[in-house]
Amino acid sequence: MSFANDVRTEILENNTLRKKFRKAQGYGLLLCSKCFDEGKISMTTERQEIAKLYRSTLLDILGPKQKITVEQAGMGNATRHFSVTLHGADARRQVLEYFSQQGDTISQGCIAQEGEAAAFISGAYLACGSVTDPEKNYLLEFTAYRAGLAEPLAQLLEQLMGAPPKFIFRRDVGVLYYRESEHIEDVLTAVGAPKSAMELMEVKIIRDMRNKVNRASNCETANIDKTLTASARQIADIEYLILAVGMEGLPEELQDVALKRMENPELSLRELVEHLKEPISRSGLNHRLNRLCRMAGELRQKQSE
Repeated sequence: MSFANDVRTEILENNTLRKKFRKAQGYGLLLCSKCFDEGKISMTTERQEIAKLYRSTLLDILGPKQKITVEQAGMGNATRHFSVTLHGADARRQVLEYFSQQGDTISQGCIAQEGEAAAFISGAYLACGSVTDPEKNYLLEFTAYRAGLAEPLAQLLEQLMGAPPKFIFRRDVGVLYYRESEHIEDVLTAVGAPKSAMELMEVKIIRDMRNKVNRASNCETANIDKTLTASARQIADIEYLILAVGMEGLPEELQDVALKRMENPELSLRELVEHLKEPISRSGLNHRLNRLCRMAGELRQKQSE
């Protein structure tokens, strides 16, 4: 079961939404499905439970004797789809009148009370919403199957979440989406899926910690590489000096530094100072190593002239 389906399941099992805000949730489900006008009222979904909720919403309005067909397509290895269709022009007009529906606008009278806007969005999510597994990416979408629905749905989301969704066209269909994890958490909580919101938060915390560890590890690796590169250059210069003038030919204060650097090529300056006979600072050690490197450079230049 995918994370997106877990969210749908949590919404479907949220009895508070279904009992207290039955009309508002059903309105979001009907309006945000593919067809909702005098010509056709229908939806297609992969979840049988959503198809049943869609049908029961229509029966709440029209009564138990109304003709509503539920057809199943896709058997065997194919993905199952459930198509729900309301038959009869009079029945369709009755449903539209029940919600005071005008075009693709959202009837404000159906979401005026506290909690109804969130319930409407929960129904909209069941009809046209999806969310990516947070282990892979942060993305929550609402597909506006009808062009006129995109703007009012975006306005309602902004009003409810305090942040406007972004908008793109995908295969000539408008898509409203959030990519920020905080906004996705807010949407999931509002639509009745707080457990999924918490799961997303936990995944985000783990990902952030993992990223910090990786960055620290990469930084440490880079520092080690830098130390080894510098050490290799210093040892090459020291060995050149010893071959040319011998250890005794080096200034006395540089002999122990040269010896300890050759014996400990992997140590950083901070670690190397602890191995010296004479206590000096890290900057003092760095100064002496630089002197050795300059001496080697000057000697090479003289020998090449």
